[in-house]
Formats: sequence, structure tokens, C-alpha cells
Amino acid sequence: MRNYPAKVLLAWSEVMKGNEPIGKWLIENGYSELMSCIDSFRGNTNADKRLFDGGHPELVALVNYINGSEQARDWLVAHKFDVLKLLADFCLEEDGADHKLKDTGANELIILGHRMKAMVDDIDFDANDVHKSPFR
Repeated sequence: MRNYPAKVLLAWSEVMKGNEPIGKWLIENGYSELMSCIDSFRGNTNADKRLFDGGHPELVALVNYINGSEQARDWLVAHKFDVLKLLADFCLEEDGADHKLKDTGANELIILGHRMKAMVDDIDFDANDVHKSPFR
């Protein structure tokens, strides 16, 4: 994973809660993979292709691990994407992940973890809501 500045991680977390102008800023400043990752969370398989083609398979593995793939988890571990695995563990409420995330001392990762979890929970809730159209 690229070594993102704290402000970029915070911007990514803002987009996760719906701040579209910041999403535009991410794209215009060379961080379109972070927007594609959000699209991937929402089930967009074209986003997965963009991530692979752009050299970011780790972000696809992050999404897949959160969606239940043990193979993706193992891939993150094998390729030493420890921060992404930790973020996924936090989203999945794995034992001790919250403490490990706090132990990093990186406040932007803590904020990102909370926003990522909220986004994933919202996506899951919408996917199971019988009042939402399955064709969006």
C-alpha cells in the first residue's frame, strides 16, 4: 500500500461518510484508487478491475477480507499489508483489533477504521433492506 499522508487518509474517511467534494479532490490529486476502493465496497466489480489494473490488489484484498474471504486475509498477511489487515479486523470486530488500532498511535487510522466500519455496516444494512431497490 502506498504510504499515504495523514491528510489523505482523513480525506478518504470523509468520503466514506458521504463528502463528495473531498472525493473529487482525491481523484484530482492522484488518489483515485481510494475512491475505487469505496466503489468496490459497494459491490462495483469494475472498481476491482481498476484497482488491479492500477496496481492496488491490496485494496481488493481488504474489501474481500471484510466480505468474508479467508484467502484475502491470508494474502494480506503474506504480503505484509499489516495496516490493511488491522483495519479489516477492526471492521470485523475481531478480538483485540480495537486495542491494536489504538496502539498504532496514528489517530488518522483510528478515525479511518471507525468510518470504514460505519460505511460497511451501512452497506450491509442497505443490502438487507427489503424496502431498497435491488437494482440501483
